[in-house]
Amino acid sequence: MRESGAALHPAPGPELCPFCDAPMPGAGACAACGARIASPARAEATSALIALLRLGPPAADGQPAEPVAPGRRPRRLLPVVRRAPSWVLSAAAHAALLLLLAQLVVMIREADPLHAVRVSLGAPRAREEPGERTPDREDEPSPAKAETRSEAEATDPGRVPDAPPPPVPVADPPPEPSLPTAAPAGASPTPPAPPPRPSPFAARTGPGRAEALTRHGGSAETEQAVDRGLAWLAAHQSEDGRWSSGRFSKGCPVEDDGAGKIQCACWGEGVHGHDVAYTGLAVLCFLGAGHAPGEGPYTREVTAGLAFLLASQQPDGAVGDPNTGYPMYNHGIGSLAICEAAALTRDPRFLRAAELAVQYTLRCQQVGGGWDYYGWANAGRNDVSVSGWQVMALKSALIAGIPVPERHWAAASKFLRRMTRSDGEVRYADRGFQGSEGNVRHGPGMTAVGLLCRLYLGEKPGDAALAASARRIAAETPSWHRSTESKLHTVYYWYYGTLALFQWGGEPWADWNRELKSALIPNQRKDGHAAGSWDPAESWLSRFGGRLYATTLNILNLEVYYRYLPIYRDLGVEPTPDPTLIRTPEQALASVTADSSGTRFAAVQMLAATEGGEAFKALEKSLGDPNSMVRWQAVKGLAKRTEPRALDLLVEALRAEKGLLRRVLVDALGERGDRRAVPALLEALADEDSEVRRRAVRALEKLSGESLGAETAKWTAWWREAPRARR
Repeated sequence: MRESGAALHPAPGPELCPFCDAPMPGAGACAACGARIASPARAEATSALIALLRLGPPAADGQPAEPVAPGRRPRRLLPVVRRAPSWVLSAAAHAALLLLLAQLVVMIREADPLHAVRVSLGAPRAREEPGERTPDREDEPSPAKAETRSEAEATDPGRVPDAPPPPVPVADPPPEPSLPTAAPAGASPTPPAPPPRPSPFAARTGPGRAEALTRHGGSAETEQAVDRGLAWLAAHQSEDGRWSSGRFSKGCPVEDDGAGKIQCACWGEGVHGHDVAYTGLAVLCFLGAGHAPGEGPYTREVTAGLAFLLASQQPDGAVGDPNTGYPMYNHGIGSLAICEAAALTRDPRFLRAAELAVQYTLRCQQVGGGWDYYGWANAGRNDVSVSGWQVMALKSALIAGIPVPERHWAAASKFLRRMTRSDGEVRYADRGFQGSEGNVRHGPGMTAVGLLCRLYLGEKPGDAALAASARRIAAETPSWHRSTESKLHTVYYWYYGTLALFQWGGEPWADWNRELKSALIPNQRKDGHAAGSWDPAESWLSRFGGRLYATTLNILNLEVYYRYLPIYRDLGVEPTPDPTLIRTPEQALASVTADSSGTRFAAVQMLAATEGGEAFKALEKSLGDPNSMVRWQAVKGLAKRTEPRALDLLVEALRAEKGLLRRVLVDALGERGDRRAVPALLEALADEDSEVRRRAVRALEKLSGESLGAETAKWTAWWREAPRARR
């Protein structure tokens, strides 16, 4: 009987959780679901609310229709509830539901704060001013978020700080990690907290700048060159804050040469229509040396330049007039300057402008992942050169705390990988700009852009394709002499090559930096009003940009030691040694038949400077290599050899080649100074490629000392009349 009675009338059991019905001894946290009830009164109120929501239609005797499980409290309806109209019950139930939802939010936050998820992208956004509204942004995580979030967040992704962390002061050097203190006896030693990640701009000012200058290969001479260049820029700024490539010399003093008035020595004006881009480059020069608004002796100049860029921004975010030629160059370079200013100053004006510019950049990204000359998202063309400036601007936007959705980074990375060949060479674009016989335009400048952007997009230095690109750039170090003769050796190439190999580090950077300083420091103007600038080279790109373009890029080249911190080297990550690196002639001889064209290229490059019959045979064999770059290195090597057969091999190659290498072969025949090459050069005068014909005339002029123009008949007559002894 007692058992039967106990079954019908169970003894009061422990309190049950109102959320999951698990036993819950008194007030506190539920062991099953984590809910927390602060007090018995609160628990009773919560239970009543939940019981009210759980009740279904009452049975005939007023009891709940559902059975009462053992250990559960019976739930009865009050008489007043049974007599209440249905609309009253409905209103009460809805009010109870709202109260319960509010209660749930409070209790869940108290029980488990990890339910609140915060995605940190680095430096906090600036506080909005009253009456202003910052445009909405997508909150997708970025692949570069590890660049900007704190170490504590990296080790604990669910951590929710009480307040946003303050921005890292730009002027201070990276803090030195402190040594751990000894742990008490019997206690486990606590590892020291990792030091905070420094801002990529941290070395631009303060003691950190001198340390970075020494560490990365700068010198007092490079700093003097930067100072002279900034002084020249400051003297050639327009009254409205812009720097104009076509009008920078209008305010220069004039000099009397004895025959009349002439302008000062600051010749070299460029084309009009790209003042936004040139102003952006000039502003970057000042920001790179730590001269921001309110900081440094060039506060007025950099503030006025930034004001011009902000005034040039369109309502849709485009920086510059979208109807000018190649407007995405203006936008990319202008955006880069604005984003750097936003990161350095945290000024709300620059932050708002940078956000608008980033939104425009993302809208203009092509389906293929790159960007085109014009801001049309459906242009169907992806250009590596244009894309390089956009990627750099987006990288600086991340440093300023402006997020970039991950899909945009992924698309850009996929595009650059698609444009990179297995030997590291990068094509200019995926449509248009094809040379003779359909050869896609390329060059070392594009390879440098591709390498830098892929490093910025998060690819690691140990990647084989990146190593091949770095090797190609390292093989074409800066040379002032070559910049006056080659279309490919431009200050544009030096700019991207400097940034890329600085990030790469190691021997390639040391060799590049040595040649860079040798090319720039002696050739900076130090006389008259042009002091501090660089003469534009004779290449088409330098003529397009003029003295202003050459000067700004060369200043940025000499600021590289502290303008950015290395992405990987300051984290203890060095590029993985390239297993295909050729260090000795013996390795080169063994590698001329390697499967990798990049390895063959490096091998032939070394053999071109190696004496001996074995090296000569290897160069001869490489003239038939399937890769045009390998053949090019073989031609360069044979052009310097003194063996008589070298000339015969070059002539045979000229008659066999069908592509652009014919131009190099014609130059090589002219440089040898051997008149036995004249018959082959006479044939080249009738070549279908106009550039081959032009170079053939130049080679014949070197060999003959005559100036007979481009007519084949005149050169043929000269050759027939030339004494046989002089042939």
